[in-house]
Amino acid sequence: MIKKRITDVPLRVWNTPYRWPASLNPRDFKRVIVEVGPGRGDFLYHLAEANPDALVCAIEIKRKRIDRLVHRLQKRKITNVMLIQNDVRKALPECFEEASIDELHINFPDPWPKKRHTKNRMMCESFLEDCASRLKPGGHFNFATDQDWYAYETHELFNEVDSLQSVFDEGVILNPPDAFPSLFMLKWKEMGRNLHYQRYVKRL
Repeated sequence: MIKKRITDVPLRVWNTPYRWPASLNPRDFKRVIVEVGPGRGDFLYHLAEANPDALVCAIEIKRKRIDRLVHRLQKRKITNVMLIQNDVRKALPECFEEASIDELHINFPDPWPKKRHTKNRMMCESFLEDCASRLKPGGHFNFATDQDWYAYETHELFNEVDSLQSVFDEGVILNPPDAFPSLFMLKWKEMGRNLHYQRYVKRL
């Protein structure tokens, strides 16, 4: 395993199997944006290109996906993305200082629908508390899923986090017209599924 360590705020302790590239310095960027589970990278590239002043950090647990993303980022010549290979539940508290992230995005995570797999779900109250603590005041947390039961279950969990407030009066909105057309988003739409979006802001 390759382990790196860096002392620059806001990315603090690199107790993680792999990160790329090691040369990026958060102090060279005005903002920090985090995407969890970037998949093949459609939304990641969009974030990086739409926010050239930001360091966009993608957290992915699978090394093969990281390797493919490295190749694609090099091919596209995108230079403001950092890849972190780790379970996000470990990476957030280990790699990011409190109040250091401007935006956090989680799109279409595995809902683990079977009751016996509940323990595997990423979205739980303790994880959301960790996320909220890493967001800057005024920072945004965006969450999307194609499963209606999961959307409303996570909305209830978000409501338990006092420092986060929903941007949408409804809490959960369906099929927003400005949603980025990622691979999974288009796939679910073609299957006739509704897409459920939530956005929260950290209270000042």
